[in-house]
Amino acid sequence: MNEVSEEPLEQEKKKTVGSRFGVFWGYLILIAFTAIFLIFLYKSVVWIYDTISPYQGHSYKTLIHSDLEKATKNGADLDVIRTIFSNRRIDTTLWSRWFPDEAEVYIEPVSLGVVLSNVKSQYFLSANKEEKYLIVINTLIKENEEINPFDKLQPHQKDYFLNIRLKLANNYQIIENDINKVIEELYKGNKLVDEYLSDATMSLMISISGLVFALIIGIIQIWQTVRRNKLADKNYDEPEQADPQ
Repeated sequence: MNEVSEEPLEQEKKKTVGSRFGVFWGYLILIAFTAIFLIFLYKSVVWIYDTISPYQGHSYKTLIHSDLEKATKNGADLDVIRTIFSNRRIDTTLWSRWFPDEAEVYIEPVSLGVVLSNVKSQYFLSANKEEKYLIVINTLIKENEEINPFDKLQPHQKDYFLNIRLKLANNYQIIENDINKVIEELYKGNKLVDEYLSDATMSLMISISGLVFALIIGIIQIWQTVRRNKLADKNYDEPEQADPQ
C-alpha cells in the first residue's frame, strides 16, 4: 500500500518541479525580450534625438571661466586664450545628453566670443572688481571679433561668411558693418531654433516615457494573468486527485 500511495506523490513532485522550471524559463525569456526591446527603443530615441538636434557634448562653465580668468590675469594674449579654449574638457558620455543644466554647462558647439562675454558678465557680479582685468577682457573680446567675427554662427554658416571675406579681400570693409548685423540676426535666429528643438525633444522624451510605462504595465498584467491561470489550473486538478481516495 505504501509503494502504491508513494507513486502518485512522486509524480506530483516531478510535475510541480517541471511546472516551476517551465515558469522560470518563461519569465527569463520574457525578461530577455523586454530588455532587447528597451535597448532597441533607447537606440531609436538616440537616433531620433541626434537627427533632430545633433549632440556634440557639453562643457562646464565653471572650469572654462576659471581657466580663462587665470590665463588672463597672468597676461595671456588672444592666441593663448584660444588654445586654452580649444583644449577645454567636453563631456560626451552617454548620460550627459539628457537634461543638462544650461545654467552650469555650455551645450557644444560654443564660441569663444560667447564665453568671453559671459566671463565679462561674471566680473560685474563678483565682489572683488579689478579694473585692469575688465580692460583686458574687453580687449580680448574686441580682438576676437575683429579676427573672427563669425564665431557665433553654426560651422556651416561660418564657412559661408569666411568665403565671402576671402573673395572680397580689401573690399570686405565696405560691407563689414552690414555683415555684422546679418551675423547678429542669424545668431538670434539660431538661439530660437535651439529653444524650439529643445521643446520638441522634451515632448519626445515624455512620449517615450509614456510608452515605456505602458509597456511595464502590460508586462505586469500579463504576468498576473498567467499566474491566475496557473492557480486556477492547480485548484481544478486538486479535486480530481482527491476523488480516488
